[in-house]
Amino acid sequence: MKLAIKFHWILSKKVFAVVALLLASFGLGDSTGSRSFVQTSYFDIRMSFVHAGSLESTLSIQDGLYEFSGQMRTSKFIEHFFKWQGSFAAVGEIVDGVPVSQNYLVISDNKTKHIKKIVLKNDDTTTVLRTGSEKKKIEAPIGLDLISALLLLDDCEDEIKVHDGEEAYHLFLDAEKTRETKLRLGDDYYSGDAVVCTYQFEYKRNVVRRFNIWLASVEDEMQPVRIQLRFPFRPSVVMSMRTDKRQSELTTN
Repeated sequence: MKLAIKFHWILSKKVFAVVALLLASFGLGDSTGSRSFVQTSYFDIRMSFVHAGSLESTLSIQDGLYEFSGQMRTSKFIEHFFKWQGSFAAVGEIVDGVPVSQNYLVISDNKTKHIKKIVLKNDDTTTVLRTGSEKKKIEAPIGLDLISALLLLDDCEDEIKVHDGEEAYHLFLDAEKTRETKLRLGDDYYSGDAVVCTYQFEYKRNVVRRFNIWLASVEDEMQPVRIQLRFPFRPSVVMSMRTDKRQSELTTN
């Protein structure tokens, strides 16, 4: 009980204070005479033929700076066996059309096992909080956070340095499997021309993981419309963007 109380005290006093600072650190929306762009996207998540969950994200861009945040949770069907939800936030800048995250937060809440984990990258330090464990501080890995890499890149990059807040990974584009294609995903999803980018990276020593990102032009913006994460001996996780729920807004202050 004392550990749980201590954990939630740290969470309320430390993390949410830093989250507020993190999301306000660049002051998006405060400048005048500038253009701002806000986009909300929804993805359905499937494992094989099972609807596994959903992801909702909001991207705000102004004066070359961006905020990116969202929530992910398991579906009602999956929650009969396992209940989980997560939140994420990243802030950074757009450099040559590529997002470069500076601060990053992920909150993972396993409601079945009553375990909450928080990973907060703030400049050069990552703080890790986990139910029942002591707070841990480590040197922050370099690169773009993995969630931004999956959901924000608008081109097939030859190589990308990414991280999950704790570990760094080096993604390499498999040029032979990167190609133009067509998608037919149904009425509520994108259908049409797309480019599939195939990446691989060393997850652990001598263990290689692969994933695919389908990029397509939606409202004249290239963006991911389908993502496939592949795992050995397990069903792939497939995320498909809901075009019927997508919203975007461009304003001038």
